[in-house]
Amino acid sequence: IGKRPEEVCKNEHDVAIWQENHRRAMAGEKLEGDVELTIGGEKRFCHHVTVPIWDDGCIRGVLGVNMDMTEARRAQEALQKARDELERRVKDRTAELSAANEGLRIFRMFAEASSQGVAMADLDGFITYMNPAVRAASGIGPDDLVSHRQSSEFNTPQTNQLYADVILPAVRSGAVWV
Repeated sequence: IGKRPEEVCKNEHDVAIWQENHRRAMAGEKLEGDVELTIGGEKRFCHHVTVPIWDDGCIRGVLGVNMDMTEARRAQEALQKARDELERRVKDRTAELSAANEGLRIFRMFAEASSQGVAMADLDGFITYMNPAVRAASGIGPDDLVSHRQSSEFNTPQTNQLYADVILPAVRSGAVWV
């Protein structure tokens, strides 16, 4: 109170904004918007409102209010950055899944057309896929639920033992069994 803008603010850029807003308000204009100011050597973001004070049809003064929005702006920028990173990761993952789905489509096309038997089971031994050659050899029709059947039903005792003793431990340890 009782000081000129240049006495309060040492930054010439900010003083120029302050004086221009004051001049425009004294001409009867209401100003409102966001402004970037340097306060105590730190960049701050403020929402600024400057209005003329009228009395009996004359402008008697100016009321200016700056609301510091720096933390809200920083939070908004951080949120946008996180959103952009998430969108990038979703885009990358979608591309990976598309490539994997294309590989699976090609595999299925070859497996379905093959005269050789191709079957897959999960780590609990439940069958997840059988191509037509395996279905024909096992007597399972195309409408039967494969996922409810244990692979052990179709294997020899020796294959079941190999699966339990060698294949399953190797797969669970991260090794690849072909």
